[in-house]
Amino acid sequence: MRELAKGVALAAVVQLVLLLAAEAGIRLWYHDVTTTSDNTSWFARRWQRDVRSNGLGFREREVGPREAGVGRIAVVGDSFAFGQGIPEEDRFSNRLEAMLARDAPDRRFEVLNFGFPGANTVDEVKTVRDVVLPAQPDFVLLQWYLNDVEGRGYAGYPQAWRLIPSDRVSGWLHGHSALYYFARTAWKRLQERLGWVQSYEDFLVQRFEDADSPSSRAADADLRQLIALCREAGKPLAIALFPTLGGLERLDFVRDRALAICRETATPCLDLKPALLPRKDEPGMRASRLDSHPGPRANEIAAEEIYAFLEPRWFATPGAVSERSLR
Repeated sequence: MRELAKGVALAAVVQLVLLLAAEAGIRLWYHDVTTTSDNTSWFARRWQRDVRSNGLGFREREVGPREAGVGRIAVVGDSFAFGQGIPEEDRFSNRLEAMLARDAPDRRFEVLNFGFPGANTVDEVKTVRDVVLPAQPDFVLLQWYLNDVEGRGYAGYPQAWRLIPSDRVSGWLHGHSALYYFARTAWKRLQERLGWVQSYEDFLVQRFEDADSPSSRAADADLRQLIALCREAGKPLAIALFPTLGGLERLDFVRDRALAICRETATPCLDLKPALLPRKDEPGMRASRLDSHPGPRANEIAAEEIYAFLEPRWFATPGAVSERSLR
């Protein structure tokens, strides 16, 4: 029994050493990775340590009272607007402010970013009502993405079998181990391939493919409510629709419905798919090797497209941007 115990102890020590070596090797190999598509992973948590937040909880400077003579543009959105995995100065909102300063040195503009990871349209309605409108912007820009429709009702959300049964242990390892992130991701993908669990994309297609389903009608109502909220407040609104740079390709019908609502409500909408999708494999288009969120280059292209689309409206009058300038 003593010899057996020694053998078990030795095997445990060897296994622990191998796991620690694998952990160190993965961290070294992926040293350049900022975030993953899952923003609760070890990579994302490490990156988030250096991300600032203002008093309102957004990745932005402190938002004070509006200064006279300063044009104020508010950007609302999800993790795309937030700038997941990229430096703050590389976000399209920061680039827009730099472009305005470049082309209008005799005038001042500030582009405030109210993007938040995981925000859906229903959340953005609340952000606009409770935070953005009280900040008195001249103009509101909504950044929109395909899965922003899912904000109401998560019943039936696909849950894969956990790699480790304990929620507490699994959650701790996921937030503290790069090796566990890869093991858990591979285990989930295996379950999807074997048909044990529905994929996230399949789940969304099932919920929203029917335009008359309760989920689809609720999503359409949320977008219409946001448009109406800005219009009633007298704040011009435009929407920039971002395409997928990895995954969710089968949800393009959701984008088509959003564009239809734009046309119906006469809301200026910019579809960035033609500008971004053909270049999705170029360097800098993704936030990292493990994250398909827009990277610095994608944000640069988006800023150029948005600026060309909205610059005539922003410079239409010498004062604040007006509703008339949108017509």
